[in-house]
Amino acid sequence: MDFRRLTGVAALLIATFGNMFGFYGMYALFGAAWHLRALSSHVQSGTLLLVYGIGFATSIVTGRWADRWGRQRTLVISLVVLTAVILVLPYSMNEIGLVSISLFAWGVFQSLTVTLLTASLSEHSEEHRHQIMGWYSFATNMAVTLGPATMGWLEVRAGYASVSVLCAAITAAASGNAWLASKTAPHNQRESVRGRDCVS
Repeated sequence: MDFRRLTGVAALLIATFGNMFGFYGMYALFGAAWHLRALSSHVQSGTLLLVYGIGFATSIVTGRWADRWGRQRTLVISLVVLTAVILVLPYSMNEIGLVSISLFAWGVFQSLTVTLLTASLSEHSEEHRHQIMGWYSFATNMAVTLGPATMGWLEVRAGYASVSVLCAAITAAASGNAWLASKTAPHNQRESVRGRDCVS
Protein backbone atom coordinates (compact mmCIF):
# COMPACT_ATOMS: atom_id res chain seq x y z
CA MET A 1 0.00 0.00 0.00
CA ASP A 2 1.38 3.38 -1.03
CA PHE A 3 0.63 5.91 1.71
CA ARG A 4 1.45 8.74 -0.71
CA ARG A 5 -1.81 7.93 -2.51
CA LEU A 6 -3.77 7.98 0.74
CA THR A 7 -3.04 11.45 2.04
CA GLY A 8 -3.75 11.75 5.75
CA VAL A 9 -3.47 8.05 6.60
CA ALA A 10 0.13 8.27 7.80
CA ALA A 11 -0.69 11.33 9.92
CA LEU A 12 -3.63 9.51 11.52
CA LEU A 13 -1.51 6.43 12.20
CA ILE A 14 1.11 8.61 13.90
CA ALA A 15 -1.69 10.27 15.87
CA THR A 16 -2.91 6.81 16.88
CA PHE A 17 0.53 5.81 18.12
CA GLY A 18 0.97 9.08 20.00
CA ASN A 19 -2.43 8.88 21.65
CA MET A 20 -2.01 5.26 22.70
CA PHE A 21 1.56 5.81 23.90
CA GLY A 22 0.48 8.76 26.04
CA PHE A 23 -2.50 6.87 27.39
CA TYR A 24 -0.82 3.57 28.24
CA GLY A 25 2.31 5.29 29.53
CA MET A 26 0.18 7.12 32.11
CA TYR A 27 -2.55 4.56 32.78
CA ALA A 28 -0.26 1.60 33.44
CA LEU A 29 1.55 3.51 36.18
CA PHE A 30 -1.37 5.39 37.73
CA GLY A 31 -2.22 2.83 40.40
CA ALA A 32 1.31 2.66 41.75
CA ALA A 33 1.74 6.44 41.57
CA TRP A 34 -1.53 7.06 43.42
CA HIS A 35 -0.66 4.50 46.06
CA LEU A 36 2.71 6.14 46.72
CA ARG A 37 1.39 9.70 46.62
CA ALA A 38 -1.72 9.23 48.73
CA LEU A 39 -0.49 6.26 50.79
CA SER A 40 -3.80 4.62 49.97
CA SER A 41 -4.72 1.01 49.41
CA HIS A 42 -4.60 -0.64 46.02
CA VAL A 43 -8.33 -1.20 46.38
CA GLN A 44 -8.84 2.56 46.43
CA SER A 45 -6.59 2.90 43.37
CA GLY A 46 -8.75 0.38 41.54
CA THR A 47 -11.91 2.16 42.60
CA LEU A 48 -10.61 5.43 41.20
CA LEU A 49 -9.87 3.76 37.89
CA LEU A 50 -13.55 2.84 37.74
CA VAL A 51 -14.22 6.57 37.47
CA TYR A 52 -12.14 6.52 34.30
CA GLY A 53 -14.22 3.59 33.06
CA ILE A 54 -17.44 5.49 33.66
CA GLY A 55 -16.06 8.38 31.61
CA PHE A 56 -15.03 6.01 28.85
CA ALA A 57 -18.56 4.62 28.70
CA THR A 58 -19.93 8.01 27.60
CA SER A 59 -18.82 7.45 23.99
CA ILE A 60 -22.38 6.94 22.74
CA VAL A 61 -23.22 10.44 23.96
CA THR A 62 -19.96 12.12 22.95
CA GLY A 63 -20.29 10.72 19.41
CA ARG A 64 -23.03 13.30 18.94
CA TRP A 65 -20.45 16.04 19.49
CA ALA A 66 -18.62 14.86 16.41
CA ASP A 67 -21.89 14.93 14.44
CA ARG A 68 -22.44 18.54 15.46
CA TRP A 69 -18.92 19.96 15.27
CA GLY A 70 -17.36 17.76 12.60
CA ARG A 71 -15.33 14.60 13.09
CA GLN A 72 -11.87 15.96 12.33
CA ARG A 73 -12.31 19.13 14.36
CA THR A 74 -13.60 17.12 17.32
CA LEU A 75 -10.64 14.73 17.09
CA VAL A 76 -8.13 17.58 17.28
CA ILE A 77 -9.99 19.21 20.20
CA SER A 78 -10.22 15.88 22.01
CA LEU A 79 -6.47 15.28 21.73
CA VAL A 80 -5.74 18.81 22.97
CA VAL A 81 -7.96 18.19 26.01
CA LEU A 82 -6.21 14.85 26.62
CA THR A 83 -2.87 16.64 26.54
CA ALA A 84 -4.05 18.99 29.30
CA VAL A 85 -5.57 16.19 31.39
CA ILE A 86 -2.41 14.08 31.22
CA LEU A 87 -0.29 17.08 32.14
CA VAL A 88 -2.28 17.99 35.26
CA LEU A 89 -3.14 14.48 36.46
CA PRO A 90 -0.14 14.03 38.81
CA TYR A 91 -0.83 17.42 40.40
CA SER A 92 -4.48 16.59 41.09
CA MET A 93 -3.58 13.67 43.34
CA ASN A 94 -3.51 15.79 46.48
CA GLU A 95 -7.31 15.98 46.40
CA ILE A 96 -9.53 12.97 45.69
CA GLY A 97 -12.21 15.17 44.15
CA LEU A 98 -9.79 16.70 41.66
CA VAL A 99 -8.25 13.38 40.69
CA SER A 100 -11.73 11.91 40.20
CA ILE A 101 -12.67 14.76 37.85
CA SER A 102 -9.39 14.33 35.98
CA LEU A 103 -9.92 10.60 35.57
CA PHE A 104 -13.51 11.05 34.39
CA ALA A 105 -12.44 13.64 31.79
CA TRP A 106 -9.59 11.34 30.73
CA GLY A 107 -12.08 8.53 30.12
CA VAL A 108 -14.51 10.75 28.20
CA PHE A 109 -11.95 12.14 25.79
CA GLN A 110 -9.90 8.98 25.41
CA SER A 111 -13.06 7.13 24.38
CA LEU A 112 -13.97 9.89 21.93
CA THR A 113 -10.47 9.99 20.48
CA VAL A 114 -10.23 6.24 19.90
CA THR A 115 -13.69 6.17 18.31
CA LEU A 116 -12.84 9.03 15.94
CA LEU A 117 -9.42 7.66 14.98
CA THR A 118 -10.89 4.26 14.17
CA ALA A 119 -13.77 5.72 12.17
CA SER A 120 -11.53 8.14 10.26
CA LEU A 121 -9.01 5.49 9.28
CA SER A 122 -11.62 2.91 8.29
CA GLU A 123 -13.21 5.34 5.83
CA HIS A 124 -10.08 6.60 4.08
CA SER A 125 -10.11 3.91 1.41
CA GLU A 126 -12.54 1.08 0.71
CA GLU A 127 -9.92 -0.74 -1.34
CA HIS A 128 -7.18 -0.56 1.31
CA ARG A 129 -9.34 -0.65 4.45
CA HIS A 130 -7.98 -3.98 5.73
CA GLN A 131 -4.39 -2.85 5.29
CA ILE A 132 -5.04 0.49 6.93
CA MET A 133 -6.70 -1.13 9.93
CA GLY A 134 -3.85 -3.61 10.11
CA TRP A 135 -1.43 -0.71 10.43
CA TYR A 136 -3.78 0.81 13.02
CA SER A 137 -3.51 -2.37 15.09
CA PHE A 138 0.27 -2.36 14.65
CA ALA A 139 0.55 1.26 15.84
CA THR A 140 -1.68 0.51 18.82
CA ASN A 141 0.19 -2.64 19.83
CA MET A 142 3.56 -0.91 19.55
CA ALA A 143 2.30 1.87 21.80
CA VAL A 144 0.90 -0.64 24.29
CA THR A 145 4.34 -2.27 24.45
CA LEU A 146 6.61 0.78 24.39
CA GLY A 147 4.51 3.18 26.48
CA PRO A 148 4.50 1.35 29.82
CA ALA A 149 8.05 -0.01 29.35
CA THR A 150 9.57 3.38 28.53
CA MET A 151 7.55 5.36 31.04
CA GLY A 152 8.16 2.77 33.75
CA TRP A 153 11.88 3.33 33.30
CA LEU A 154 11.37 7.11 33.44
CA GLU A 155 9.14 7.00 36.52
CA VAL A 156 11.74 5.13 38.55
CA ARG A 157 14.34 7.78 37.72
CA ALA A 158 12.33 10.99 37.57
CA GLY A 159 8.86 10.42 39.00
CA TYR A 160 5.31 10.34 37.69
CA ALA A 161 5.22 14.08 36.99
CA SER A 162 8.06 13.65 34.47
CA VAL A 163 6.11 10.82 32.87
CA SER A 164 3.11 13.12 32.49
CA VAL A 165 5.20 15.83 30.80
CA LEU A 166 6.57 13.42 28.21
CA CYS A 167 3.23 11.68 27.63
CA ALA A 168 1.51 15.06 27.28
CA ALA A 169 4.13 16.18 24.73
CA ILE A 170 3.59 13.01 22.70
CA THR A 171 -0.19 13.45 22.87
CA ALA A 172 0.19 17.07 21.75
CA ALA A 173 2.21 15.84 18.76
CA ALA A 174 -0.64 13.43 18.04
CA SER A 175 -3.07 16.36 17.98
CA GLY A 176 -0.81 18.11 15.49
CA ASN A 177 -0.87 15.08 13.21
CA ALA A 178 -4.66 14.86 13.54
CA TRP A 179 -4.84 18.50 12.45
CA LEU A 180 -2.66 17.75 9.42
CA ALA A 181 -4.87 14.80 8.53
CA SER A 182 -7.97 17.00 8.80
CA LYS A 183 -6.73 19.06 5.85
CA THR A 184 -7.08 16.07 3.52
CA ALA A 185 -9.99 14.15 5.08
CA PRO A 186 -12.23 12.38 2.56
CA HIS A 187 -15.76 13.73 2.19
CA ASN A 188 -17.44 10.67 3.66
CA GLN A 189 -15.79 11.36 6.99
CA ARG A 190 -18.42 14.02 7.63
CA GLU A 191 -20.96 11.27 8.08
CA SER A 192 -22.28 10.42 11.54
CA VAL A 193 -20.18 8.45 13.99
CA ARG A 194 -23.05 8.13 16.45
CA GLY A 195 -23.05 4.84 18.24
CA ARG A 196 -19.61 3.81 17.03
CA ASP A 197 -17.18 2.82 19.74
CA CYS A 198 -13.81 1.16 20.19
CA VAL A 199 -12.26 0.05 23.45
CA SER A 200 -8.67 1.02 24.04
